[in-house]
Amino acid sequence: METTVDSFEVGWVDANTERHLFFSNYDSGLDDIFAVQGDVAAKVVTADLHFKDLHDAIMLQR
Repeated sequence: METTVDSFEVGWVDANTERHLFFSNYDSGLDDIFAVQGDVAAKVVTADLHFKDLHDAIMLQR
């Protein structure tokens, strides 16, 4: 039996705050999983850098 994936969702949630750091839908399925992997990796880095900048700004205000 062969299973196909037409679309899927990827998200990253801060477990402490339950804040969504990013969320994406992919309609391409798993045809080009390496492109999806690269896109997710870039979004994780961007979200993490944004979160760190936000955290630093909050700490400076204290």
